[in-house]
Amino acid sequence: MRCAPILCCLALALSACGIAPEPGAEGDVPTLSGLELADEAGQAEIAARPAEAAPEAADTPLSEAAGVGGRPAATPGDAAPEGWLLGFFRNRADAASAPAPTAADRARDSVLASLPAESRVAPPDAPADESGGTGFFSGLFGGGGATVPSARSEVGPNEAVPFGALARLCGVDVGRLASAIERHERYRLYDSAPGQTGPRNWYITGFDDGCARQFTAALALFGTVETHESLRYGAAAGDLPMTATDEAYKDVKSRICRVGRSQPCGSRLGRLDRTSVFVTVYERFGGNARWMNAFLHDGDVAATDIASN
Repeated sequence: MRCAPILCCLALALSACGIAPEPGAEGDVPTLSGLELADEAGQAEIAARPAEAAPEAADTPLSEAAGVGGRPAATPGDAAPEGWLLGFFRNRADAASAPAPTAADRARDSVLASLPAESRVAPPDAPADESGGTGFFSGLFGGGGATVPSARSEVGPNEAVPFGALARLCGVDVGRLASAIERHERYRLYDSAPGQTGPRNWYITGFDDGCARQFTAALALFGTVETHESLRYGAAAGDLPMTATDEAYKDVKSRICRVGRSQPCGSRLGRLDRTSVFVTVYERFGGNARWMNAFLHDGDVAATDIASN
């Protein structure tokens, strides 16, 4: 229907340029009002006209592509007008699908890829979380983001340690240096020369940092918390002086056994024994003038002290 006025104008122009009819012959010339026009002719002609194929991006030089060198990128308004019905369905199809990459997008990506790496602008790094975590689930499954500093050795393998010191030895298989002679539920005591009586290297394993503790002694023994309580809360308890290991044991015992510091552990003694042990280290074999006591608890050295006759 939109093409009907155009056809009317063409008919008027042709009638004006034609040969004037002879007098009396007007009845033989059809008038414009008498012409029958098909309503579907205009739309059928437009619909049957094939759409022009868009040039492919590969035929367009990179320097002349839209969006490169300051040229504006193509917009939907630059497209050729379409018929009402065809445009309606095309708009519906465009709205239902994601936009495909255009020639300008491909040209821009090619330009960026050809630039040197130094000239590309990278997004700024996200600021580090000073709390050490990355959110709720990180704290729940990752231990709260806390990190345990790696322990370092304080002594080398087979190196002598002064009496009374427990030196950290890391990254060494103690089983290659000594033999295990006593076993606690958590700790192991190693002797580098079993059967000998002179001072030598000894080792204890079972600490949280993964490192052994090395010391020098002629003799070393494990002592249970039950043995310690029989001495401290027995008949001869008043004659024994209090030491640093005694005080450390009282603190641990009160917390785990839920008793007073001056009271024995009671029914929770087995639980305390699983994580705690005493070590008695003698400087010389027979007639010792000095010895060292150490209290180990929960994978660490809780306290040490040196006693003498």
